[in-house]
Amino acid sequence: MRRGAGAILLCAGLLLLGAVPTPAQPASGDLVLADASSLVLGTVLCRQPGGAVSTVYGGFPGYFPNWISMTADNSSLLVPFVNSQTLDTGFVAQVSPAGVLGVLKTLGNDIRFSNGHELDGDGTFLHAGQAGVLFRLDPVRLILSTLTKTAPALNGVAVDRDDGSCLGVIFPVSGPVHAGSLVRFEPATAALTTLLAADPRISRPSGLLHDPATGDLIVARFDAPGVVRVNAATLAVTTLWTQPDVNAIAPTPRGTFLVATPTDAREIDAGGTVLRTMIFPALLYLTGIAEYGDRRIAMQGAALPGRTVQVEIHTARSSDAHRVYVLAASLATRPDAAGPFATGERVNLAADALFFASLTGTLGSIFRGFVGTLDGQAQAQASVHIPATVPAGLNLPIHIGGIVLAPGTPGGVSTVLPSATFVLR
Repeated sequence: MRRGAGAILLCAGLLLLGAVPTPAQPASGDLVLADASSLVLGTVLCRQPGGAVSTVYGGFPGYFPNWISMTADNSSLLVPFVNSQTLDTGFVAQVSPAGVLGVLKTLGNDIRFSNGHELDGDGTFLHAGQAGVLFRLDPVRLILSTLTKTAPALNGVAVDRDDGSCLGVIFPVSGPVHAGSLVRFEPATAALTTLLAADPRISRPSGLLHDPATGDLIVARFDAPGVVRVNAATLAVTTLWTQPDVNAIAPTPRGTFLVATPTDAREIDAGGTVLRTMIFPALLYLTGIAEYGDRRIAMQGAALPGRTVQVEIHTARSSDAHRVYVLAASLATRPDAAGPFATGERVNLAADALFFASLTGTLGSIFRGFVGTLDGQAQAQASVHIPATVPAGLNLPIHIGGIVLAPGTPGGVSTVLPSATFVLR
């Protein structure tokens, strides 16, 4: 939980949704922010590169937002809200660029509310529940399924792109330093293992990422240091950023991290160097941060023998309309086969045999539509047809990324499509 107190019933809020001002629509590259400074009317904001802050969504009465990211199709925002009066329920909502809110799923006191989420390779989202529940939410079919429970509270979730497992950080409700724990859940076997137990080096955790460039786990903390790096092989913990009170953390297509304290934000590189500082003109209480349009590739469908995984491209950049895109696949995310590009962005694909086979069309019957033209909305669809002869139970991650070509621009690339991952189950 990032903050609490204040409010009304969910049904009453639904009646008041129309009474919000016309929002300013965010554009690709803007920062989108979850703001809980008003606990009785939490808002969703965006910050343009020039520094102006505007309201995307004016707030749901009696609830405050607790995290923020792009939806799977990169066209709107996914935001969990918390009942600010009782702190025992919440809901997960989608907010369009025009500020229209749609409730996807209400959460009861068995889950309480979501403390953050991560897109999985089948188009569903994994959520860290306040009641210690790791759950999956399908935003299309609106189906919620519980994966495991680990008391007392999950305060962050990530997908390990090296093996397809789920990672979570536990926030203890007692103890002198609130020493946190790091756990791994394996979907194939439902096994839950503890990687770091009651470790003061990850005390009071507030968020979790998997870094595809190194394989390390990035833990944000309310304590100092505010961001630490956990080596995936040795579990050694090192400081990434010293300032405490990090409420939220998010990756960027440039391989950097956005960190939000209650009142300001930074972009830091993989070594912890501050690349930019964002001070906001109004007194905010930030509980979530993301870069609008950063989720440019998403997968839909179960990766099983004989099945097809849909690869959806949406750059959220109108200037990419009718441009040519090129995709490739890889068995690893490092070392990077292509990048950084002139945009500063990375694909995060390794130059292995699968990379070249998918790029050259050698496996064209499997990787379909990997070269094509974006439509007028800068969108396209490709697919991966998994042969029925592929053995089941491989648990093998496949990473897909690419670029959008723009002749005449620096480097000839307008947009990088950072790799996304699905797992051959």
